[in-house]
Amino acid sequence: MGIFHASGSRELAPVNPPVEVYDQYVARQVTTLCLKEKTWSMSGDDFSIADANTRQTILKCHGKSMSLHDRKKIKTPEGKVLYNMRDKMLSIHKTTVAEDEHGREVLKVVKKWSAGSKLSATAVDKNGQEQTLVLHGDMYGASANIELKNGPHLAHISRKLLGATEIIADKQTYFVSIAPGVDISLIVAVCICFDEAENDDKHK
Repeated sequence: MGIFHASGSRELAPVNPPVEVYDQYVARQVTTLCLKEKTWSMSGDDFSIADANTRQTILKCHGKSMSLHDRKKIKTPEGKVLYNMRDKMLSIHKTTVAEDEHGREVLKVVKKWSAGSKLSATAVDKNGQEQTLVLHGDMYGASANIELKNGPHLAHISRKLLGATEIIADKQTYFVSIAPGVDISLIVAVCICFDEAENDDKHK
């Protein structure tokens, strides 16, 4: 599988200083991941996350079925939890927060009202510094760009055309290209929130 480039994507230049939550997951070169929602997942929110070229598993996402707050966990292949994700109740806009394994909030993603998808994400690095990311998607949910607020382009998300099995199961596959100097795990977490936002819009 070669690198996937969709319409609307931009050249991804190195980002310095890095945009990160976990420095060990900062990309050293342009990296393309394949996020595939598991077709017969019991929770409906399990993803396999692999390098699009080598097909090596990079991360895993597990959803919790019948969860009031729509909980998810993003883990390393060895099982270490990087993000405990849950929806924040009683918010004006749909809000997802994520905590690390020690309970520290490291990410908050807010869905904005707009034509198409728009998410705003606040990430907290290991030094407690906040960085704001903005995601803009097209009105059909086929692709999206992630940028640092008032800063460089960080990643591009493209949705693969669905096959018959995926259509029946209502599942998605995304290709995510990430710039050097950007935390892969952070972009994965934002991409999964993008998928939720698109599903919410689709089922309204």
